[in-house]
Amino acid sequence: MQIRAALRAFQHETVISFVYLPSGVAAWEFDDRGVNFAWIAASNDELAGRIRDFAHRCADPYSDLATLQQQGRSLYDLLIAPFERQLEPSRLLIVEPDSTLSEVPWQALVDARNQYLGSRFAIVVSPGLGYWLNLRAPAAISRERTALVVGMPALAPLVASRFAPLPDADREAQSVASQFQHARLLYGTEVTALAIKQELSRSDVLHFAGHAVSGVKQSGLVLASLKDDNRQADEPNLLSASDLEKVTLQRLELVVLSACATAETEKGFMGPETLVRGFLRAGVPQVVASRWPVDSHSTSQIMAEFYSRLLKGLAVGQALQQAADKLRLQPETGHPYYWAAFSSYGR
Repeated sequence: MQIRAALRAFQHETVISFVYLPSGVAAWEFDDRGVNFAWIAASNDELAGRIRDFAHRCADPYSDLATLQQQGRSLYDLLIAPFERQLEPSRLLIVEPDSTLSEVPWQALVDARNQYLGSRFAIVVSPGLGYWLNLRAPAAISRERTALVVGMPALAPLVASRFAPLPDADREAQSVASQFQHARLLYGTEVTALAIKQELSRSDVLHFAGHAVSGVKQSGLVLASLKDDNRQADEPNLLSASDLEKVTLQRLELVVLSACATAETEKGFMGPETLVRGFLRAGVPQVVASRWPVDSHSTSQIMAEFYSRLLKGLAVGQALQQAADKLRLQPETGHPYYWAAFSSYGR
């Protein structure tokens, strides 16, 4: 009875949950209509290699599109096709990956009709039921919400030399801030951990447009360089996932991390130190983050399209899907590198 009651909660969603095992992958599809199981027989090393190769091709704007789509079709047939009959485009598709499956750019998988999965479904990536139960119910995002928008920080010369220029980041931040009636815009020397933490406790939306670091030793959002900092001259000042545990985030409904590889570290999305996990642990229901280093101009485009739809009443997953579609249908941004980098995480 408890299982049936839990399934009734998924009236507008379908969940595909994966468990990565030594001899293959166990997968379940479930929603209010019932539960289906599939066993995916695959060598772990072979599957991991195929996923990483596909992800690398998606993250490279110069990779051969035909080869990428062929690999996307192969992974679709393996991971999604067993449940194809149960999937309906009118339902949100929630994917719960495990282990190396978290590296799959789900939107870029290709079905038997040569359509990208992301063109047919709004997709949300979930860390699993444990996180799901801890997340607050998502609320509609309107112009009346209070937004904290963070633009480019002032960086010391040696720190700045470590990162590629982001010519569109400040314009993106200003554009996003202008769409909310109550917005606090931080940029330059104002982008400090203290200022961000103070504003987060009274914000409904956080939008960060800047640089991020994703590595084993360091991971976080790049903040302004401080004159009295004891760090090495080229070492950035970061806001990490561990810093979020010390902040009250009870008001936050949506976090958009418009920077490079904000959903990942070198250990992948499953690592507890990722920014996405930090916000989800705090109960934030919806986080938008990137899987790979992104292009500044196309990122500002996709964010403009995303907020245009979000503030008209669409859910986060739907708004992101439609924004990605807009770029995907343009010849100059048709490669998945431009439109499949950003995913919605949470609920």
